Amino acid sequence: MSTVLGVYTLKGCVGRCDATCYMAKHKRCHCICGGKNHGVGRERVSTQVDHDGIELFRAEHPKLDGEELTVVDRLDTPNAKVAREYAYMVLTQLDLFEERVA
Repeated sequence: MSTVLGVYTLKGCVGRCDATCYMAKHKRCHCICGGKNHGVGRERVSTQVDHDGIELFRAEHPKLDGEELTVVDRLDTPNAKVAREYAYMVLTQLDLFEERVA
């Protein structure tokens, strides 16, 4: 089992977790999993990146401070354009929901 997860803003993909991470031999993780999948090997990769993983990714990339983020499983959505459109839909619906609550 392998996984390719992408983190998206309204502008597109800003990070991912793939074989570069889970097959890594070095110690430092810079991807969206926040170290959860780092160096664990192909068999032990988690297909879920939780809130903590996104927050750790945000901490590594301070330019994303204040940006809404969402995670897309690129194995379920292999087409890059479709993945961007899906992420955009999810993120814009979050904005509409927040406006209704306020």
